[in-house]
Amino acid sequence: MKRILLLLLLLSGMTTFAQQPPLTGTWTFNYLIDTAGREREDLREASALFADLYFRFDTSGRFRAFLMKTKMEGDWSYAPATGTIRMQMDGTTTPHEARVLRLTDSSLLLRMDRKGGYALRRSTGISDSSEAPAPPPPPPPSVSATKAQVAKRWYFLRREVPGRSEEQIRLLSELVAGSYLEFRPDGGYKGKIGKLEVDGRWSFGEGNHTIVVSVDGEQQMWTISSFSATSLVLIKGSREVWKFSVRPPAK
Repeated sequence: MKRILLLLLLLSGMTTFAQQPPLTGTWTFNYLIDTAGREREDLREASALFADLYFRFDTSGRFRAFLMKTKMEGDWSYAPATGTIRMQMDGTTTPHEARVLRLTDSSLLLRMDRKGGYALRRSTGISDSSEAPAPPPPPPPSVSATKAQVAKRWYFLRREVPGRSEEQIRLLSELVAGSYLEFRPDGGYKGKIGKLEVDGRWSFGEGNHTIVVSVDGEQQMWTISSFSATSLVLIKGSREVWKFSVRPPAK
């Protein structure tokens, strides 16, 4: 009898996995899910910071993601038995794992780490033309720097965008704590947002007033607003102010 019950349980599990909706396709951001006990109002404000987030999982085993104006691509695999998505970005050696909490034809709950994750909805309206940010406007006033002054690991402190409240700025800093940009003396570059990492190259723009980062053929330009031995302020576009420090944020 025990053997029959065990066989029935195994067959039931196999049927469940077989009937699970496909994970392939494009998933756009809906709202944040949280396991860190934040207030509902905090989550609502933080969700506004991730409005442009999406994941696209192709049947070829490739994925593409877009977060905070940064495109990420690589290889992915999915183990339905454990609900684990394994993503390895191009140019990196350490894969990132996410856990599927719920998957239906139209929605996906994805846990990224112990602090929380994303509620996503299936979409068919994402095209390549809508993925990339608009071309940056003319750079704002800037200062010139040398390689010795910039070639360090800079930890993210805060991102200031016109119209964002101080509460939204604080929440973003908490959600991506530990993120950094690393400019190496040999021209190598490493960026980390949450647990997602990218590798590439960096160089100065004209007059050493800007930093140009190249990752997988895509370029991104930062304007150097100010710096010291321990701090760096960069501007993306003409209005986004990003502040960094050589010291990791306190936990």
